[in-house]
Order: sequence, then C-alpha cells, then structure tokens
Amino acid sequence: MSDLIFSCSTNNPKFLAQALMAVAWKDQEDQLCSASVSNDGILILTEDSTTIQASVLLRAGLFQNYTLVREENFEFRINLTKFVKCIKLFSETATELEIRSKNDAEIQVEITDGLSTTNCTIRTLYYPTAQVNNMTLSKAFSAPDSVEVASFMIRSSIVKEMFVLPDATTKNTVPIKMVIDAVARLFEVKMEGGFGTVRSTMDFGLLMAQRPKFDLCEPFEACYPISSLVPVLKAMALSSETSFRFKGNGMLSIQQAISNQAAGSVETVVEFILQPLEDNTL
Repeated sequence: MSDLIFSCSTNNPKFLAQALMAVAWKDQEDQLCSASVSNDGILILTEDSTTIQASVLLRAGLFQNYTLVREENFEFRINLTKFVKCIKLFSETATELEIRSKNDAEIQVEITDGLSTTNCTIRTLYYPTAQVNNMTLSKAFSAPDSVEVASFMIRSSIVKEMFVLPDATTKNTVPIKMVIDAVARLFEVKMEGGFGTVRSTMDFGLLMAQRPKFDLCEPFEACYPISSLVPVLKAMALSSETSFRFKGNGMLSIQQAISNQAAGSVETVVEFILQPLEDNTL
C-alpha cells in the first residue's frame, strides 16, 4: 500500500489496548483526543474539562513495523472512546494489529485473530491549524510561571494503598487533600465526607519514596476532585512506579511507566495533569 501516509503494526495488541485504556475513562460517553504521529511514536492527548489532562506516548519501538511517510508530523483528532473499543476488539486473542491511514480523514484498524481478519474505519475530526503544532487542548494546563516545589517517585502499589477511594465518591467532586511537609518529611492524603474520614500518611524518611526533592519552607497542601484520581489509579494497575511532581500553584503531574516485555526495554509513558480546586478546605 504505497499510498499510505502512516502505518504501524504490533503482534501484541493486548498491550496497546491496555495503554490506550489507561487514558480513556469514558466508557459510555464520547471522549475526544488529539493525536500526533512522529518518527518517535504516537502521542495521545485528552482532557476532561479543566480538571484533568492525560497523555500516553506509544514509542515507535513498541511496534514491529512503524512507517511515517510525511516529513512533518501527522496530526488529527479522534473519538478516543470509539478508537479504544475498536482496538479492544479481539485484543485478548488477536495475533496482530495494524493501524494505517491514507489521508487526514480516517484511520483504519485491522485486527488479525487466527484465520479471521476484522477491519474498522474511524473518521477523524476537524483539527484547527492553530492547534496542530501545539498539541494542547486547554490553556488551563500550562503554567510556565509556576515553579516545581516537590517531586518524588514511589512504588505504585504503595500509592494504591494510600488512595483508597470510597465507592460513593468516585463519580463526584468530593475533594481529596494532599499535604507535603518537607520538614517532617511526610506526605499525607486525606478525605472527609458522609462516608467518614480517610487519612493515609507516608514517611519519606522510611525510604518508601525515591529521589524526593523539596523547595518548601512550610507545609504545602492542595485539594483535587476525587473523580480526577479514578483514571490515575486505573492506570497504576499497569505500572510499577509512579512519579509525583507538584507545582507551586497546586498543579500536579503524575507519570507512570508501563513496560512491554515483548518490546524489551521500551516503555510507554502515561502522564496525568491534575488541576487543584480553588478551595483547600475539606
């Protein structure tokens, strides 16, 4: 197919489906995303209003075949919900999956499962030229004037234990407060509501976190809607370590590396950026 402008294929469709599902939190509703295809890989960027932005980088090395004919990046918008449903089709048993495009108007997905082959065609959405080179859906998530005040890495299993969310809160905006005390070297997570009070504390001095860095003279605290943490915790099921980076304005970046054993040392990086609530009180 010499008329293709882009194509990639993998013999591990299940991993690709898992990586995309990590940033697709709307199962029944349309969730739009921006995609940028370069020689380095495929960057998927999506957001939910101004509370959470998520991205996943599918590196070119994850695919057995990866070809981009254009000299410039191939960018488009797509319905992520429908795209993930298409990728998930037979992904558990599929032996090969190919994604290709002949033009800017549609993306084709071909899934091979034994002797059968399934083809899906998904139309792309209009992408304003002004946004193509920016790959940013909302200015709310860019804070160039805000400095990083705290960062650390921690095992994902520990994070999941700290962020135990009551079932009744996962679909609303009940706040969850995160507090970092650089002097006492503590990281605290707490929630309050009709379900009672939930509080978890981690001591940086117990070597539970790696490479902790602080630029704080007093305790730092910020609140986030619990609903923003749900997709983050969902993605943690696939990662072994999680990186937290807090900015002075409360913006929080959570990065997770997902390894694909079939691709050797190539990692897929999933990042969530959370906007803090204006009110820090519980």
